[in-house]
Amino acid sequence: MHLEERQKGESNRDYARRMMKENIVRLELKPGSMIGEQDIANELGMSRTPVREAIMELTKTKILEVLPQKGTRVSYLNYDLIEEARFLRMTLELALMDEICSKATEADYIELEANVAMQRFYLDRVDQYQLLMLDNEFHRRFFQICNRMHCYELSKEFGIHFDRVRYASLEDVRDNKIVNDHAELVRLLHEGDVAGAKEAMRVHLSRFQADKEKIRKAHGDYFR
Repeated sequence: MHLEERQKGESNRDYARRMMKENIVRLELKPGSMIGEQDIANELGMSRTPVREAIMELTKTKILEVLPQKGTRVSYLNYDLIEEARFLRMTLELALMDEICSKATEADYIELEANVAMQRFYLDRVDQYQLLMLDNEFHRRFFQICNRMHCYELSKEFGIHFDRVRYASLEDVRDNKIVNDHAELVRLLHEGDVAGAKEAMRVHLSRFQADKEKIRKAHGDYFR
């Protein structure tokens, strides 16, 4: 597993949950693979109890599943769940477009543009995970600008299904369409073109559908 430093004040359970979630998104813990509480606990340097608690929390989002008498399995990619996660994000973020033009400051636009510049940097270096993290931060800023962070946290939990297929898309469909989408969104919002920004967002959050067959071909064993 890919491990990161523990955050300040982070409990064993929360650290175990965050590390498992990140490794599921990065496809380090592959769809369909079995994971053991003790193995995870050993890697994280903790007892099994917080790992078990973290697993039970992750089963609620359907990203892990406990199989009776078999153990815990990383859920396969499920396009029904992916589509639900995309629908939730689309609904929320289209609504945000109405608010951002009146609430965003010049400093906000500078920050968004800087984020896009960093995306281009990591696109050139083919670092999919950093791209995904910057992508998530880009969209998070929309919620933050509009003071809708509770909505963001609600969508973030279920959004892991969407994140996994987005990561696979970044891994197998190497082009700059997604980064260009972000740059265009910033331009349209900065110009006050709400209708244009909404249409750009619809296209942006639907790109994974066009890449569906490429992803299935590259990772057929990730689906059930």
